[in-house]
Amino acid sequence: MMQVVDATFGHWQEKLDSTSDIAERGTDLKVTLKNWPEGYTPAYIIFRGKKSSAAEVAERVNGKTIIRARIIHQSAVLRDKSESVNLSDRLVFKKENGDTGFIEINDWKRVEG
Repeated sequence: MMQVVDATFGHWQEKLDSTSDIAERGTDLKVTLKNWPEGYTPAYIIFRGKKSSAAEVAERVNGKTIIRARIIHQSAVLRDKSESVNLSDRLVFKKENGDTGFIEINDWKRVEG
């Protein structure tokens, strides 16, 4: 059975253009799972009421799968920010047969940097 081993978030902010008053701000998300099924594709992560950009399998190490995604809070470059949703924190994925599923994430750890 698939299981969340670790879930971390880190807030970031940077100014991409010295002529702009708007700083880019967001949150990087990383979810580590055991027993990620072959043929499953991560779709997005919901974190504190915000839907991430497309989630991706970043790496597979020692039987664990690491999935990363990013939430955009503010951007001068990107037109669309992360959508607000009224759902619990979760990783949403597509199953091999095309159905959508999710696994809830109950415990996040903040990372710096």
